Amino acid sequence: MTSPEALTDREICERAAANDDQAFAVIISRYKSPVFAFIRRYIGADEEAHDLLQQVFVAAWQGFGRYDLDRPLGPWLTTIALNKCRDHSRKVRVRRFFQLTWPTDAPDIRDAAPTADTLISANQELHLLEKAIALLPRGLKEPLLLTVFEGFSHEQAGLQLGLSGKAIEGRTRRARQELERQISAWTDNL
Repeated sequence: MTSPEALTDREICERAAANDDQAFAVIISRYKSPVFAFIRRYIGADEEAHDLLQQVFVAAWQGFGRYDLDRPLGPWLTTIALNKCRDHSRKVRVRRFFQLTWPTDAPDIRDAAPTADTLISANQELHLLEKAIALLPRGLKEPLLLTVFEGFSHEQAGLQLGLSGKAIEGRTRRARQELERQISAWTDNL
């Protein structure tokens, strides 16, 4: 019998759809890093990203009975992650509305300008970019994440978001411009 790790995505999905726990563990192992990276870029917070990652895989496990085996697994998991991120963002907005301030345990990254030391290493620059991405409005963030970071074509991202490929192209361009503007504003304040 072939080990689950050696199976194709389709074969492993067939086993997972038949409630094979070991097969689903292989799916988690294969996809947890890219799904986590997507979530982290979307919301910009590690701890919350870990929580959402768990929610994505719980939803996937519960939804395998309805999963179309002809669809690629990665984009299906990304769609679940996108929906979980949207839900999370809505909850955060509602919480902030009722609190009328940022939570005391969350720094206000809108006003925080990085120091020269924080821009030295590549990891710190990536962290700055992730903060800027997290601040993008949903209509710019989602096309950017799907096309630039997840490798979707404009048309594929458009299908995911209910927009035309041209609209995705324009929004991705505007997202890049907004990121450049935001990062430039932060670095000009150094």
